[in-house]
Amino acid sequence: MSDAEGNAFAFDIATGHQLWHQQHCDNPQDHDKWDFTRLEWPPALTSGLVIIDTGEETFGCDRGDGRLRWKLEGARRPTVVDGLLLRVGIDRPRRAGRSASETVPALPPLQRGMEALDAATGQLRWQTSVPSDGYTYSLSHVHPTIAEGMVLMTEGFDPHCRVKSGLHAFDLHTGALRWEIWEDNEQACPRMPPCDRPDRVGVSSGRTVWAHGLVWIVEDRFHADYPYEETLVGLDPRTGRPERTLSLKGFDDPDEIGSGMPIFGHDLLYCLGDERIDALDLATGTVRWTQRLTSPTVGSLLLAGNILHMATENGGLQALDADTGDPRWSIVLNDETAMWEPPFPVSVPLAGTGYEAMPAPFVLIDGSLFVRTDNAVLQLR
Repeated sequence: MSDAEGNAFAFDIATGHQLWHQQHCDNPQDHDKWDFTRLEWPPALTSGLVIIDTGEETFGCDRGDGRLRWKLEGARRPTVVDGLLLRVGIDRPRRAGRSASETVPALPPLQRGMEALDAATGQLRWQTSVPSDGYTYSLSHVHPTIAEGMVLMTEGFDPHCRVKSGLHAFDLHTGALRWEIWEDNEQACPRMPPCDRPDRVGVSSGRTVWAHGLVWIVEDRFHADYPYEETLVGLDPRTGRPERTLSLKGFDDPDEIGSGMPIFGHDLLYCLGDERIDALDLATGTVRWTQRLTSPTVGSLLLAGNILHMATENGGLQALDADTGDPRWSIVLNDETAMWEPPFPVSVPLAGTGYEAMPAPFVLIDGSLFVRTDNAVLQLR
């Protein structure tokens, strides 16, 4: 695990004993905390390495003792699959890659595209090319979705700006573009009577989901009078052709905004709002059950077996029956360090603000919940 000061730790899962500790940010007190010292997401793992994302740099550390193997700049959201390290570029030129043994060569500017590196060495395998029309990719800063040998990434969408939005499918092993879809940003309002101006329509900047044989995206429609609608669209992974649509109209309050991509179960879809959860029937879109929460949730839901797990801002942990929404258990950690407030204000589109739900402050391993607070890791059985 990691903390907001650039520290990385490894603990024995059976005893909680600290195995190693490394600090990989140079002079973190001299940098902007948001950009340089906050390790925003849980580390990615390979058989021999821990891959750490600081937002501006990626560190490859030895899994056994935490020693630095290599260090790269200029991309974020590392994801490891089939021996490849996938990263999304950021909007600035990057300096040369560096490693403890100076074996990683300089990497070409990536801008906002995608790249794949050898996860063991940090060597570049492929990088997305600029599209033929000269348009530069502006991929969302989310972890990619892997499906049918493809890397799926959304393009940013802002209803207040005239920007492209869509979904790109890149070949996992070559980076070649397999297919892509684009949304027309302005469409006639389908309501009666219609709005006096066209609606702003686009693919949500959040992460896509591979479930039930389809690639799922959320399509946002913003009306001129501000209320917006969300539609869940299931695409054929081979062609990008729409196969299913499901309206996400489970929220009673039009001002309540959904948080991240819905969670897919066997026959239910779990939609998370500010202080509520709706379970929608996947076949019909009707609401099966709704559960109100006492505090806003922090991070995404975790579905394990027939139990939905979640954390709330007051240091609470809750578990619901996934079929009925009935409470199974709840606990409040009486510790001010377990408030779990999001690390960024909602206006900053870097984490947990519609681009991608914040990771939950807990994981479930071998029947135990391992919970992170500001200064400790707790094991709950």
